[in-house]
Amino acid sequence: MKFQIGDKVSFISEKREGVVKKIVNPTTVNVEIEDGFEIPVLVNDLIKISSDPKTPYHYYDNSHTELTEFDNNDVKNVIQDESPITPLLKDDTLSDDSLFLAFEPVNQNEFLSDGFNLYFINHTSDDVLFSCFVKSEQGFTGYIYDAVSPMSKYLIAIIGKEALNNWASQLYHCLFFNNKGGAVKNPLVKEVEVNIVKFFKESSFVFSKIMNSKSFIIPFYEKVVPDKWDEEELMNEKIDTIPLRDIREMFKGNVLVQPLDKKHVVAPYIAEVDLHIEQLIDECRDMSNHQKLNIQLSYFAKTLDAAIVHKFKKITYIHGVGQGRLKDEIHKIIIESYPGVKIQDAPFKKYGVGATEVLIPFNLTR
Repeated sequence: MKFQIGDKVSFISEKREGVVKKIVNPTTVNVEIEDGFEIPVLVNDLIKISSDPKTPYHYYDNSHTELTEFDNNDVKNVIQDESPITPLLKDDTLSDDSLFLAFEPVNQNEFLSDGFNLYFINHTSDDVLFSCFVKSEQGFTGYIYDAVSPMSKYLIAIIGKEALNNWASQLYHCLFFNNKGGAVKNPLVKEVEVNIVKFFKESSFVFSKIMNSKSFIIPFYEKVVPDKWDEEELMNEKIDTIPLRDIREMFKGNVLVQPLDKKHVVAPYIAEVDLHIEQLIDECRDMSNHQKLNIQLSYFAKTLDAAIVHKFKKITYIHGVGQGRLKDEIHKIIIESYPGVKIQDAPFKKYGVGATEVLIPFNLTR
């Protein structure tokens, strides 16, 4: 049974009544009982007695608040709204066409003490209908589906620190909707791997203007946005060269090649590597663009070496979009330094235009 805020409910397992004060997730609500305390209760343990007709329904009703400029005091009032959908702060440094996940520590001073709020962030001008699946031993299991209005965030779940591992693999299906005309975005299917180790590093949580808090933010959809390279950077940039690989010598063991990290292996002899800089290093705020690019290209070459030597068939590199500099350098390196290796665009439905598949022919590894 679906409940809305303001419903008067009765407990099945005991003689007690209360009022629904918050929708935590599809299986749990917070109920204010007679003595004024608010407690979490499974929806299966409740029966609805009556509804408050003046209370807006919790689930999406296609009405939303326009994006507004808020100061810090205003945001506190907005966040106290009982709806799972709240507007974002305006942040001109971000693309106006992006989706993110954000893990926001409930306790901003001790990140692991009280768990995390998991938000789906819609930083686009479209309404986004999304389905969230969480991976279990039986495969991906549907957790929640709903819609979130433009320039808003949606509270998916409140996750205790003991349950973090249950959220290490998530899958999202997204549909974009607007009635303003223009180009229509294709549906997006995106699997998100969350590096749980990052939750134990304070540097993973950076103050975000759109969240108005320190959060661990994971991007998974973005439009093409030009990289910001200033003139001095362009003149002084030095991209490290990746020398021609002698694959025969690599196989003989004359060239030391480290094994591929298990976190990149998604199926037998198939791998996926996310080259976004925040996935490779913990702190990059003071680095120049070409410093970041050198780190990304070095890691690219290291993982491709490992994939070739250990006879992988395919490795997909997620490089994002931007101006396409990282993608261009990857393609250039493969052509010049990895004879026989093939490249092609990764499946659009899963990666959009932000990934490249590297195919390693059978005869190259035999």
